[in-house]
Amino acid sequence: MAAFRLSFACSSSKMWNLPTLIRAHDSMVTSILLIQRRPKMSKSSPFPKRNNPMKKQREDVRKSMPGISKMNKEKAMDRPFFIDSPGMIFSDYLPVRRFFILTPSGIKERWNAFKNGLWTIYSLVHVRKHCKPFKLKEFANEAQEIYIDVNKAVISKDKQKLQDNATSSVYLSLRNLYFSPDKNLHWRYVSTVTRPKVVHVRANPVETKTNLFAQITVRIHSKQVMAIKDKHGRHIKGSDKEVREVVDYVVFERHLTNKYGKWRVCGKLFPQLPRKQNTMQPQLSAGKDVPSV
Repeated sequence: MAAFRLSFACSSSKMWNLPTLIRAHDSMVTSILLIQRRPKMSKSSPFPKRNNPMKKQREDVRKSMPGISKMNKEKAMDRPFFIDSPGMIFSDYLPVRRFFILTPSGIKERWNAFKNGLWTIYSLVHVRKHCKPFKLKEFANEAQEIYIDVNKAVISKDKQKLQDNATSSVYLSLRNLYFSPDKNLHWRYVSTVTRPKVVHVRANPVETKTNLFAQITVRIHSKQVMAIKDKHGRHIKGSDKEVREVVDYVVFERHLTNKYGKWRVCGKLFPQLPRKQNTMQPQLSAGKDVPSV
């Protein structure tokens, strides 16, 4: 037996020497690395299935509501939403004559005034259709009262009254400007110089054609007293004794298709008059004005 083992070992050593074994081992390893794949998982799990506690509840709901299975789960459910305000002024047109009529700028200015006059007539038709009765003189006086109420709400820092008479964008801008404890606004309405006048009307749909919003620009010429003081009573701007004449172009907005809508302040326009050009310094272009009252 020992002789047989020795003879087999000698014969095997002749057939397989050490370098050939190493080369064979390397080729086997590379082939194994290339051929091996991820084993497939068995479909039947060795672990028992757990009972879903919500399954019975869902079945009870289906039985009590037979129509729920017919609902399309892929289609998103439409939820109603309410647009309180467009958040912008539709038209910043002001009837301010700045150029002579025989100049090219004057002709262009009169042509724009003619087009905006047609827009005003068209928009007034929609306003009178939804707001009955509507008269321009009566509305101008009502708009002046709203304008005074907004300024009084800012003085007293009455948030509720300001929200009732102003849109959300105007409310936020006035609250950030004047509701700070470091500022105190002193404002007083003295008298009316000329009666308020409606100068421009614009009605536009928002999102849908039937969802109409109207904006009316009113010219308010009055005498006012205004001063801004800090918490120590020192003047920052204006004077609480000097009476000044002020011309304001205030824009009022209403949701026409909402029967509970009311007129509110949605902004204020500032006429940009031409300035004399300075040869020494370049002229800067004025930016858009922030809605304020």
